[in-house]
Amino acid sequence: MHIVLYYSHPAELKSVVNAPLVEAAKKLKNVEVRWLDELYPSLHMTPEQVSEEQRIIEKADAVFFQFPVHWFSSPPSLSVFMDSVLTYGWAYGSKAVIAGKRFRVIYTCGARWRSTPGSSLQATWSSRSTRALGSASATRSRPSSSSPTPTRTR
Repeated sequence: MHIVLYYSHPAELKSVVNAPLVEAAKKLKNVEVRWLDELYPSLHMTPEQVSEEQRIIEKADAVFFQFPVHWFSSPPSLSVFMDSVLTYGWAYGSKAVIAGKRFRVIYTCGARWRSTPGSSLQATWSSRSTRALGSASATRSRPSSSSPTPTRTR
């Protein structure tokens, strides 16, 4: 199985967890590591670069994305990559070229294990001058017969 691992880390030299994981992946014969911050330091991709990355993904058996979560998002290089490469009609839509492609997201964060996105974001804004009102989320998904019954959380 050929795996392409897209690695995004703007401060790799300071990485405590991601850098060792990537170094271990580089030693595996079936893993191709592509460090986005090194490949696209200007945070811009030309049409030729986009086409090349799409070809690389098409040839891969699986695609992994590895990055540290910072301010509840992925690093800029991964955001640019996803916006540029994962386009409608190629990555998604009724005629997606990579429909069914296997992928995995590997992320690290400095938050405690028990933290959740809502409570982490609330912690960011918590101070003596603010009060958290809770969090909410919504999706555009439609329930299906196989979907679990929605549960209410506080």
